[in-house]
Amino acid sequence: MNMIRLSRAWLLKDRPVYVHYGLTHRCNLRCKMCSLWQEQREELDLLRIEKLAVNLASLGCIYVSIGGGEPALREDLPQIIKVFTGRGIRARVLTNGIDLPFEKFEKILEQGKTDISVSLDSLDPEKVSDICGRKDAFEKIQETLGFLSPILKKTGGSGLINCVVSSVNLEELPSLAEFASGYGFSISFVPLERQVFGGKELACRDGMEEMFTGPENEKAVTGIYNELIRLKKSGGAVFNSTRFLELCRDALLGKTVSWDCRAGRLFFSIDPEGNFSVCHRFRGYGESPHAVPAWNEDFPKLFMGRELQKESANRVRGCPGCLRPCWAEIGLAFTSPKAAFERLIGGALK
Repeated sequence: MNMIRLSRAWLLKDRPVYVHYGLTHRCNLRCKMCSLWQEQREELDLLRIEKLAVNLASLGCIYVSIGGGEPALREDLPQIIKVFTGRGIRARVLTNGIDLPFEKFEKILEQGKTDISVSLDSLDPEKVSDICGRKDAFEKIQETLGFLSPILKKTGGSGLINCVVSSVNLEELPSLAEFASGYGFSISFVPLERQVFGGKELACRDGMEEMFTGPENEKAVTGIYNELIRLKKSGGAVFNSTRFLELCRDALLGKTVSWDCRAGRLFFSIDPEGNFSVCHRFRGYGESPHAVPAWNEDFPKLFMGRELQKESANRVRGCPGCLRPCWAEIGLAFTSPKAAFERLIGGALK
């Protein structure tokens, strides 16, 4: 069924291929580059999540990423995953991998092809501790990767390491790709950006500003990203498309970059309360008097309606842009022939 949905989406580009569902804003870490935990929201119960899954399936959604915050803080996470997979929607859980309840995740992975993303920004334990604000962070993440690797191989799920690129870890990126490969994982490199939620920038921990790169790092950034592109072309563990890596290289040097964003069409966000938004940057569609939560039975009709299409287009036009892989890679896969080919031979949306 997913291949039918995928083929239709590639042809018409009018349905959501990918949806990010921020299950919770609660988190067990206080990372330097993220303070989403400061924006607490009510969370949907299982009944409304079931209604949400029905709506997403009816719209043709192929993939849902379940993130946070830390989604493993939800005791009913196995049931939540089953709700989506039972509707033919493939699920990926985005976790920091620290204090992961292994028994719970065994139940999740036993349900079938569920994918897992784990955050890791350095191979230096002290750097990881400084970024995460926890001394044993690197040790805990290693334990999690060791636990997940054999189970994912057995169940057919995929493992991905998410790495936020900054001045702190720039020289480590090729080594991180090799590290990911050792666990049978691929790795996605995400350029450091300022966190925006609901149209406002969130305050982050002291020290984040010194993590940004710029023109003064041109030689290092250019050399490292050329090496990542070489690794990608030679079949290495780099998940990102070549075009995305090229865009990231330019962005890290302070250059203006752009790509054909299809937010609100090919992909969108849902917050813990179940509100639709074009992407993470915006609070939601709640400003409209006609808005309904994404779990409401009227949401599919609203999504396909002219009013929401116009609202989404206006939001995108007024957005300064980003390079979050969850959005950019989907957009590139559907608008860049080169990126589409790489994604096709690399396993569709996995």
